[in-house]
Amino acid sequence: MNIPQKALVIIPVLLLMLSSGLLSEELDVRIRVEFGDIPSSHREMLEDDFSDKVSTYLERRWTDIDFGNEQIPVEMNIFFRNATSDYRYTANIVLVSSRPIFNKDRNTGVIRVSDENWEFSLPPGQPLIFDEYSYNSLTTLLDFYAYLIIGMDFDTYEPLGGTSFFQRAAGIARIAQRAGGRGWDHASTGYSRLGFVEDLLSSRNQEFREAVFHYHYNGLDLLTVDRSRALESIVETIDIFESIRQNDPRNLLLRMFFDTKYGEISELLLDYPDRTVYDRLGSIDPSHRSTYEEYRIK
Repeated sequence: MNIPQKALVIIPVLLLMLSSGLLSEELDVRIRVEFGDIPSSHREMLEDDFSDKVSTYLERRWTDIDFGNEQIPVEMNIFFRNATSDYRYTANIVLVSSRPIFNKDRNTGVIRVSDENWEFSLPPGQPLIFDEYSYNSLTTLLDFYAYLIIGMDFDTYEPLGGTSFFQRAAGIARIAQRAGGRGWDHASTGYSRLGFVEDLLSSRNQEFREAVFHYHYNGLDLLTVDRSRALESIVETIDIFESIRQNDPRNLLLRMFFDTKYGEISELLLDYPDRTVYDRLGSIDPSHRSTYEEYRIK
């Protein structure tokens, strides 16, 4: 893929990291828990500090890179579906990570994942211990998503910058798969943890990942420096995504990108002169076609 690498006046965050002193945690996690229809007797089996315990576990050092004062904002919504008397729980988890846009007072969503197949055990008083090379039904999933989120964040600042973190996430997923953990097998349809990270590491999706970098670094981060050029960069990513869609209509990464970004892209292109860009977006991302049509006629 031939993405133009424009020289920006933006100093990459990855370089800013080098100027800081003490290492800080990479993730800034906010957790919301809903217990649904689980009987109160089963809810009581969860420790009162479940949310605090999970957020404390995630807000550890995951890399040896200094993020300085920057952290990756993460929203984690956990929806419990079932609980048993032997301290086993099933839940859905929705994860959303974001990162700041250069010189703007707002963040942009980077990844949104809905995982409906989490089953874990948590006896009262059991501590959460980090060991990415051993399977644990609770901490293994947290480890996997921590590295996935960090990798996705790095991909927005440097072409293919998240590869090493995706590799660690894939290693964790394979350990869980061999251990027979629920939700770790390849899925024939829908979302698969192992399938998702393997897609990120596949050479056939390198073009997609480079386009994600181009969208964020040469698009969003350039908005306050050269808005016209920034919008052109965003449209260039649409060109690339259009080609990917034509060659691989079921590309999961493309679908998840637009599930996260469709509202943002629609808003950004309101002052782009060629309104047919919304028709193209509807073809690439038909699940949000009605939104693109609304913006096209504004």
